[in-house]
Amino acid sequence: MTTVKIPLTFIDLHGDGYHIKIRVEINHIPAQLILDTGASTSVFDRESFAKIHPELVIRNSDQLTTGLGTNSMLSYKTTIPLLSIGSIQILNLETALLDLSHINAAYSKISHGPIIGVLGNDILVSHKAIIDYPQKLLFIEEPEKIPGLINKILTLLFGK
Repeated sequence: MTTVKIPLTFIDLHGDGYHIKIRVEINHIPAQLILDTGASTSVFDRESFAKIHPELVIRNSDQLTTGLGTNSMLSYKTTIPLLSIGSIQILNLETALLDLSHINAAYSKISHGPIIGVLGNDILVSHKAIIDYPQKLLFIEEPEKIPGLINKILTLLFGK
C-alpha cells in the first residue's frame, strides 16, 4: 500500500473550535473541502458544484439528509468521475449534493473562502486515513487494486 501525506489547514472558529480544510481536485479542478470525521459520507454543495462542473448529471434523490447544522434538507446525487486527494485518485464516486450555502455564509463571516463540500468517513475509513494534528497532515492510503480487480472478475464469472 502507498501512503500519501496531505497538508491540512486548520480554521480557527474564534473560540468555537476548529474546522480542517483540505485541498483536493475534482475532475482536475482545485477545490477546498472540510475534513469532517463526524460525517458518515462525503457531500458536496449542489450550487457550487453545478457552476464548476456543469457537465455532470445531477439526479433527484428521495432521501432527506440530516446533520450539517440543519434538521433535514433535500439531497441530490451525482457521480464524480475523478476525485484526487494528492496522488490518490478515486474514480466514479457516487455522492450526494446538498445546499451548503449556510456553511459558506458562516465562513465568509470569518474571512475564509468557500468550500465545495465535506470529506467524510466513507473515504476516510476506506482509505485508512490518519490525522496528525500537531503536523497538520492527513495520511491516506491507496487501496490495493489487485484484490478489487480479482473480486470484480469473480463476480462477473460467478455472480454474487
